[in-house]
Amino acid sequence: MHACPEWPPKPDPRSQNCCFMPWHTILDHLHDPFNLETLAREMKVSASHLMHLFKQQAATSPKAYYLSLKMDKAKVMLCDSAVSIKQISDKLGYSSVHHFTRLFKSKVGLPPGDFRRQQQLVSEKSIQIPFTGNEPIL
Repeated sequence: MHACPEWPPKPDPRSQNCCFMPWHTILDHLHDPFNLETLAREMKVSASHLMHLFKQQAATSPKAYYLSLKMDKAKVMLCDSAVSIKQISDKLGYSSVHHFTRLFKSKVGLPPGDFRRQQQLVSEKSIQIPFTGNEPIL
């Protein structure tokens, strides 16, 4: 079962003590195409050094991290049924909704529409009964 992630995400705990981790910079540019050189320039390091540090601290590449954040943002937006898949695709900077849908399915395992329907079913099943204060304490 896929769940809607928390947004905005918290920094990866493995990298909280490392000043170079540009997670906030990546979050600010999710709608832009990924560009390692631009990210490195913003972090004031070389692209190769950033790649090395990223793999060492986050155990992934900057581009894989960027794509994972982008998919998490898409999941959050899909949980809001008022936002169309086309709008999500546009807001995340994809050139076509078809490309976004294929990428989402390859990363998440479900097409965006199926993911949304699954989340709606989960939220319908998890309607909570309000606490009245008269319940027995066990």
